[in-house]
Amino acid sequence: MGCDVDRPCWSPQGQGATGRAGAGDIAEASNRFQARFIREKKERMRSVLLGVIRLYQVTLSRVLLPTCRFTPSCSEYGYEAIARYGVWRGGWMAVRRIARCHPFNPGGYDPIPNVEEDR
Repeated sequence: MGCDVDRPCWSPQGQGATGRAGAGDIAEASNRFQARFIREKKERMRSVLLGVIRLYQVTLSRVLLPTCRFTPSCSEYGYEAIARYGVWRGGWMAVRRIARCHPFNPGGYDPIPNVEEDR
């Protein structure tokens, strides 16, 4: 039941008779690594932005007078949009919302749109 010449402990599946990785295997591993790196970078960026918004909510937002004309507030909207849709799409939604928050806009209830159908 152990390892011997006829039955190796490790089998280089998909790597040919020599046991070496082919060019396709290396390219696939590189692509997986790059995809993981990009995904982790996006998650870090998302975490940093969400942390900045939370920091604003627990510090400056409590000191300043409530001036947001919308429900949920712009910071709550931005936090949820970025958490749900990511840095670029959610961030763009938050920027557009902040641009609408001015004295000439009546405000009111403005929830985050459900844009999953667009994908």
